[in-house]
Amino acid sequence: MKIYGDTKSGNCLKVKWVCDKLALPYIWIATDIMTGGSRTLEFLRLNSAGQVPVAVLDDGRPLSQSNAIMRYLARGSALIPADAYQTAKMDEWLFWEQYSHEPFIAACRFDMLYLGKPVSDLDSAKVKRGYAALARMEHELKDRRFLVGDALSLADISLLVLEPADHANGPLARFANGPNGGVYALAWHVVDPQATAARLADNHTCRLTAEPVPAGSHYTHELLLDGARHWFVKG
Repeated sequence: MKIYGDTKSGNCLKVKWVCDKLALPYIWIATDIMTGGSRTLEFLRLNSAGQVPVAVLDDGRPLSQSNAIMRYLARGSALIPADAYQTAKMDEWLFWEQYSHEPFIAACRFDMLYLGKPVSDLDSAKVKRGYAALARMEHELKDRRFLVGDALSLADISLLVLEPADHANGPLARFANGPNGGVYALAWHVVDPQATAARLADNHTCRLTAEPVPAGSHYTHELLLDGARHWFVKG
């Protein structure tokens, strides 16, 4: 299987993490949307909408839209609840994500990561709606670790939040203090469960960095994120 995607895109990373979680073999084809990578004739034959991600199955059939791809790849796995009602609740979150979460949070991430805008230049209305979405998730997670049932599902992966800034001091920090770590812990559980445990055990006093750890620094955990080594560093 081939996956055409951009590792800056949350929608693309959702698909990548499902593959990694389920140990599905795939070839990642880096597609730079800012230089027209999703607008070539070859790509448009796969997805006429010109959007990433696109999965090309082993038999050559293409599939687009991140949640549709995730649902197809995770069929028969524990990432889709066995109970029909729980599956419907998962789908409820997937639909909500595309309508009330992605248009605001992903749009702000795009402006920061792709266009280089500072936080002060973001659309205030989108920022407000983004925080409203996070607040709803935090409310739902106040008494449980996952959005549906007692186990990780596609709902959690679909709603994973990534910050382009320092995770310990960034916007998500306000959602890090619930009994289970709330939205913050959910994000790190998807990326790396051990990292989540270390992050929470250290009472949110460390920061995530991809920079080489200076000599003598104390770090609580090391993880591989997007193919690069990252560290939780004290202070």
